[in-house]
Amino acid sequence: MSAPLPPSPEPHGSPAPWGSSARAARAGDDVDRIVDFLFVELAKQSGEDLSGRAVARARLREAAEKARRALSVATSTKISVQYLEVGENGPIHLETTLTQVQLESITGTSSMAHSSAVQDSAPAPPPQATVVPGPPPAKTRSWGLRVVAVLVAVLMVCGVAGAGVWWVTSRPAAVPGSGDQAPAASMAVPADAFSIDAAQVVDDLVKAAGGNRFLEIDLFSTHASAKAPTTPGATTVERFTWRDGQAKRDGPASGRVSTGELFDVTTVDCGKVAGLVAQVPGLTKLVHGRPSVNITRATTGGASPAAKLVVRTSDGYHSASITADASGKIVWMSGGAPGSKSEAWAAAGLLTTEHLQQAIDDLVEVAGGPRFFDIHVYPTHIYARAPTAPGAATVDRFTWRDGFAKRDKADSPLSDDVLFDATAVDWKSVEGIVAQIEELTGIKDGSPAVHVDNPRQTKKRASTPMHIHVSVSGEKDTANIVADARGKIVWMDGGVTGSKSEAWASKRS
Repeated sequence: MSAPLPPSPEPHGSPAPWGSSARAARAGDDVDRIVDFLFVELAKQSGEDLSGRAVARARLREAAEKARRALSVATSTKISVQYLEVGENGPIHLETTLTQVQLESITGTSSMAHSSAVQDSAPAPPPQATVVPGPPPAKTRSWGLRVVAVLVAVLMVCGVAGAGVWWVTSRPAAVPGSGDQAPAASMAVPADAFSIDAAQVVDDLVKAAGGNRFLEIDLFSTHASAKAPTTPGATTVERFTWRDGQAKRDGPASGRVSTGELFDVTTVDCGKVAGLVAQVPGLTKLVHGRPSVNITRATTGGASPAAKLVVRTSDGYHSASITADASGKIVWMSGGAPGSKSEAWAAAGLLTTEHLQQAIDDLVEVAGGPRFFDIHVYPTHIYARAPTAPGAATVDRFTWRDGFAKRDKADSPLSDDVLFDATAVDWKSVEGIVAQIEELTGIKDGSPAVHVDNPRQTKKRASTPMHIHVSVSGEKDTANIVADARGKIVWMDGGVTGSKSEAWASKRS
């Protein structure tokens, strides 16, 4: 009978290469950057900013990871994510194609680095043990117990150390003002978080493009990408990138561009970009985010179409967006950590005097006059209809969102007697009416909307030159509050049983 085999020695498989954990971390960072890029593409396609929605971020992260792996062996990959959310105009989908060139521009790494990261992140095959026959050593059982004891001790030490590292690295940064204070230094954006000189980058891109009119420019922490006409006045588009101090033309981009989609980059104060980025931690409480800046045209129509700066950031838990005009003045914020200024701004929304009056002024400017067919105000956006031009018998649709108004598309014909003057409405009264909703209707935490038109359109309350109609919906009840142009309430109905609005309607029915 053959002698029993001794315990197998340690396997001789190669250990994980030094730095593989760093490459895996870099792979995670690359996925985050791809996700931010996909949110930008989604906003362009749908007009909706879903970067603050956790479900949308999770689904795009899954798509980004698949795309990153696909591009380790292919030159391009198609990304299709259906039904991310249902917006005003129906379901929101993402359909786009990501190329290796784009991936390198987004992440700042070559395709070979991505391939290496993918390989490092893949599970390694089990090592092959080498069995050496020989006579059994004495006291095999005692030796085996000692090995087991040593292994258990090592695992316990590694487990405690690993748990400590995980707690330190994964624990969310403390929010100032909460009971858990973070060091003051953590409130500042690290010096290398956005190290490029935006003004110099844009100058280099202008030289590479041969003109100052662009479709968009995206600025990241160490590089930039842009789209501009192939030549000044052309309807075809080229991609441009900036990296390591140089701008270059990458190649054709899909689609065609019209003059109405372009903006003049010389009208943008790019020197304000660094200042905007520096304000991100204080405004959003996202102290470990990776800010990026998107420059696009903000308005269509009006005497002077404008550009806008949109700073987006995410720390893995929360996302935020800060929109500024071409001069660097902040005009809208949303998202951010709980208790942040950006979250408070979005929560206040448009149904506050300051925000609403500015939005109406923007609409009047873009429409070319104060006469409107109707104006619908929601907490985050406005849509309105006004004459195509002063005195015209056709109507165009206009929208206001994220700090800017724009002309969207042609609508239907109209007659002049149903128009009203938007400047004759006391927009300050809207905030006061909204503040009384719970008291008057009994509806708590309702979702209010404001509609302003000329009542002659419906032949109701014709004695009122125009009215402010505030509607609100709760979980079970709806209500309406109607005021004249100065904010005096002239009608109420609906609401919770026993409310003032319900009593008003019953007395006058």
